[in-house]
Amino acid sequence: MNKRINLILAATLLGGVMTMLPTKWKAAIFISTIVALFMRYDFYEYDLRNNVLKNEWKLKK
Repeated sequence: MNKRINLILAATLLGGVMTMLPTKWKAAIFISTIVALFMRYDFYEYDLRNNVLKNEWKLKK
């Protein structure tokens, strides 16, 4: 199957599961996801500024 179709199916299934959760659980899941993504981006930007990126993360110039 196409990756886009798989993403749409996954989003639909996760959205259906999320509607059944209590509001506090939804908030906890979304906030923890946001914090994890921010931390990953912060580490990436720090490595980018200090030129300590691994080969797979370096941008071609």
